[in-house]
Amino acid sequence: MKTIMFNSISTLIFIALIFSYMGCGKQKADLVLKNGIIYTVDENNSKAEAIAIAGDKILAVGSNADIEEYVDDNTQVIDLQRKTVVPGFVDAHYHFLGVGRREFQLNLDGTRSLEEFLARVKAEAEKTPEGEWIRGRGWIEEDWLIKEFPTRWDLDKVAPNHLVFLGRADGHSAVVNSLTLQKAGITKDTPDPEGGQILRDPSTGEPNGMLLDNAMELVTRLMPPDTSEEMIRKYARKANDIAIAYGLTQIHDMGTSWRTVEILKDMVKKGELKLRLHEYIRGPGKDADRLLEEGPQIGLFNHRLTVRGIKITIDGALGSRGAVLLEPYRDADTRGFFTYKDEEIYPTIKKALEKGIQMAIHA
Repeated sequence: MKTIMFNSISTLIFIALIFSYMGCGKQKADLVLKNGIIYTVDENNSKAEAIAIAGDKILAVGSNADIEEYVDDNTQVIDLQRKTVVPGFVDAHYHFLGVGRREFQLNLDGTRSLEEFLARVKAEAEKTPEGEWIRGRGWIEEDWLIKEFPTRWDLDKVAPNHLVFLGRADGHSAVVNSLTLQKAGITKDTPDPEGGQILRDPSTGEPNGMLLDNAMELVTRLMPPDTSEEMIRKYARKANDIAIAYGLTQIHDMGTSWRTVEILKDMVKKGELKLRLHEYIRGPGKDADRLLEEGPQIGLFNHRLTVRGIKITIDGALGSRGAVLLEPYRDADTRGFFTYKDEEIYPTIKKALEKGIQMAIHA
């Protein structure tokens, strides 16, 4: 009798363990989104109702019923009420610190006319002590009714007593005022630097305030540096917040330094940045040579930071009329210009191909 009872109890325990094991067969989700429109972006561009997530992994997508088996008492379940969910966006060409920096300077993005552009400059000048720098970026004359570059003489009307440097949105040109030209020693006799151009008044030959590509360095080398670790961290935090607000989850940061990368590593490690960062080192030069020597760093901090590319800019931009063309521009007497000679970049490109390092060439 005791033997029969013992066997019965053992059988019941065995059956209970089987059912317990079967119940644990599916990993349970930390988060379930249901009753939504889930864009899977699979090969069929199919849609689903619900999605189950554990940690940083997607466990499954499917119907509400399909996902129920991933739910237990510890799962947070959110009813989307037919709202849409898409995979996180990836920006394949981003200038991370530049996005953050713009928010701490004069932001000229979205100006719709020269008058609006000048009004913003005037307002900035009124709250900035005379003799100090006004730095900004973001204007695009193609968005204006009269599609012409601003000039030094335009800026002199609203900020004659400040040092002004205002970059076009493409980052390949800037307009400065007369005081800035004077401080930089740029006159009608100043030659165009290699890989850059000083635009001039066609009738007098005087610089009109527009500086393209390497010509900008005639001024930027005089500006107070904003590359302290404190400033880099401040710009990075702001850029992170802006990217996330637009739905970005990963960016490819085109053209940075190892010093910046080391700061970003520390920020990612401490959880200060939520984006996934793919860093491209600016080349050619010592920083690019270091990457070629040490090799890529892939998937650091649980795939939140990767360094495996080199960015080289070999000409200007179309908007600034600096991109190299086979024929002259329709509205400018130029075919553009190269910023490097072949022999300056080919060794870097050749080594990168041999080492499996991705090249990103602005051309």
